[in-house]
Amino acid sequence: MTVSCKYRLMKNLPLHIAFRYLGASNHSHLSVFMSRLAVLGLVFSTAILILVLSVMNGFDREMRESILGVIPNISVSPLDLTSQQDWDNIKKRVETESSVISAGYSIEAFGVASSASTVKAIAISGIDPEFEVRNSEIEKFMIAGGLSSLISNLWGIVLGRTLAEDLGVGVGGSIEIYSSRLTQNPVAVMPTFKRFTVVGIYDVGTQTLDSEMVMINIDAARRLTRLRSRSTNLNIRIADVLDADEIARDLRKALSDEISVVSWTSSLGSIYENIRLSRSIVGLMLWFLVMIAVFNLVVSLRMVVREKRGDIAILKAMGGSQWLIAKIFLLQGLGIAIIGAGVGLCLGVLGALNIDTFLSFLENQLGRRIMSKEIYPLDFLPIDLRIFDIALIICGVIFLSVFASMLPAFRAAKSNPVVMLRGDS
Repeated sequence: MTVSCKYRLMKNLPLHIAFRYLGASNHSHLSVFMSRLAVLGLVFSTAILILVLSVMNGFDREMRESILGVIPNISVSPLDLTSQQDWDNIKKRVETESSVISAGYSIEAFGVASSASTVKAIAISGIDPEFEVRNSEIEKFMIAGGLSSLISNLWGIVLGRTLAEDLGVGVGGSIEIYSSRLTQNPVAVMPTFKRFTVVGIYDVGTQTLDSEMVMINIDAARRLTRLRSRSTNLNIRIADVLDADEIARDLRKALSDEISVVSWTSSLGSIYENIRLSRSIVGLMLWFLVMIAVFNLVVSLRMVVREKRGDIAILKAMGGSQWLIAKIFLLQGLGIAIIGAGVGLCLGVLGALNIDTFLSFLENQLGRRIMSKEIYPLDFLPIDLRIFDIALIICGVIFLSVFASMLPAFRAAKSNPVVMLRGDS
């Protein structure tokens, strides 16, 4: 045998032996059980980690793109009624901020919606429909009619699906909207009210928006509330919603103390922070689950080392180096990690892509909704599979597995062949 052949043989020997041990069936029952337990632990911990983080990422995405795409990122409102000239000056100052994408006027008020069947408290948002169609994300959540109908229909109204169901109306139906502003006449003090025709229904998927908020033309809102000023609010949209607090602070410094500047975090910030905190805590707990699976891998390899001490002693007697022995068990640990992480990856991705089907099946079996708008910010489980997160999970699982395999591998490499042969006899 030539030197090159011997070199190739010694080079491939650890890989050959490692995979022979990996698929061997002549181990003890306990060793086989621990090996399978290690693989299953890595499979399920990887799959659950991918699935749960994808759901958390989905909630984060929905908050950014859906909910925060509908409501104003920052709202500017004077404490006293402001003239048109003052509003124009405020808007010009706001638009000088580089992060501001758009700024539009609105009238915000509270009121009551009344239909033939029921009465509901609502939040009224009088908007410029042309501006909102261009700048808001609400149009993509419309399930009937459209926001653009408010342009041609002064007394049209757009409301959420939950509110429409509660009121028992659809597109083309009519409801009465009562303003919280009272009108005094010689007989009594009465609230102002107008009859509106439903021209659109949206479904964002959140309890607050779908059951409480209605949108009407800003001119109709001005007449309904008997407002003399042009608007009550200046609604601002910015490039990155996470910069809202910083931009709001800058605007407070630049504008008068008589002007209120409020970011979206004042109303929804706690929900968003809870989602991000939950993502971190759950992720940390699931990594502990991975560590338990890795511990099972270490136990499994130590049992294999103990069973194969005769083979190790023979290899050392034949001139096998410590690195060759260590490489055998490192490669075995790597093989188990790749199998576990690979199968876990497939299960995690498949589970994430089909979680809606599973959730619907579970709800049908239980006879009730699990994701209720009254409890959770969304009524479905959003999924956002991020390549970076998946790659980080797979690399992390494999790295931890190989790192943990070093302990039994180098312990086997440093063992005394004479002592091992005596123990094997």
